[in-house]
Amino acid sequence: MKRTSNSYKSVEHEKLEYIHSVIQECLNSNNDMVMLETALEFVEDIREPYFKDRNIFNNIISFCTQGFPTDQDKY
Repeated sequence: MKRTSNSYKSVEHEKLEYIHSVIQECLNSNNDMVMLETALEFVEDIREPYFKDRNIFNNIISFCTQGFPTDQDKY
C-alpha cells in the first residue's frame, strides 16, 4: 500500500486530530498520562516512515557532510 493512499491519509489524519486534542487538554491543565503516552506513540508512528526512507537518510547525511549540491555536482 502506498503511503499516499486515502486509507493511510485517513489514519494519519485521525492520529493528528488526537494529538491536537491532547495538546489542547494539556493547555487546559488536564494532563492525562495515558493520553500523553498515546499521543507520543502517534507522533512516533507518523515520523517513523520518514526516518526509514533511505533516500531521505542519505540526503541528510550528504547535506551534513558536503552541504547543498551545486550545479557542478549534477555533471
